Amino acid sequence: MARLYAGLEPLKSDPETTAVIVDFDGTLAVIVDQPEDSQPLPAARSALKELVATVGTVAVISGRPVEFLISALDVSGVMVFGQYGLERIENGQVVVDERAQTSIAVVAEAQLAAVKKWPDLLIEHKGDLALGVHWRTTPDRAPEPDDLKAFGAQFGLESLPGRMTWEFRPVSTIDKGVVVADILAQRKVRSVLCAGDDVGDIPMFAALNRWEQEDPTRVAVRIGVNSEEAPQALLDQADLVVSGPSELAEILSALASAC
Repeated sequence: MARLYAGLEPLKSDPETTAVIVDFDGTLAVIVDQPEDSQPLPAARSALKELVATVGTVAVISGRPVEFLISALDVSGVMVFGQYGLERIENGQVVVDERAQTSIAVVAEAQLAAVKKWPDLLIEHKGDLALGVHWRTTPDRAPEPDDLKAFGAQFGLESLPGRMTWEFRPVSTIDKGVVVADILAQRKVRSVLCAGDDVGDIPMFAALNRWEQEDPTRVAVRIGVNSEEAPQALLDQADLVVSGPSELAEILSALASAC
């Protein structure tokens, strides 16, 4: 069993009021060339199962569609939010934020246009609410950021940069930080472990900053999962930086064992 990082000691004092909130790609799962091949590390999946049995709240918040996450995680008892919070599981059903439903046709149109515009790149269909442009396998053909932003603006979609990818989704006030704030407001939580690896995870850390400031007895530990592509802005806000999903899985398992 891995030694529990000293900064996590406060999280084990009252497991019922402890929450573990994590990203998926690059956090529970290593980044792969083909998005559909992504799976959580076996150790990460085992750690989630252990945590569900020991702490009060376990949640995964991702840019992936909820249905993909449910299948890939295969762990009952985890709160799952997809599309940066535009999708969630409620009573076993996928619930789509009503403000995003009107954009389904626009996303489908943008999907077709992206395939034509970037025929040499991987265009990922992320359910009905988003699409991704990937150049991990063709880095020499990476589009210019201004070109990607203009494409999003053409369809009235929000543009989200990622690790050798660019995502387009309906413009929304919902992001991972909003989801974190909602979880903390709805659940009895006094301490939080939160982990992420990319730009889209920075709002989670910001939400925890605000949550701690509201009550000095609250404890949040922000973990940045490092890589060659990890944004410095995320790592700068982290209380702890780990080398990758494997080390994070060890920490999650150690926390579950300590609780």
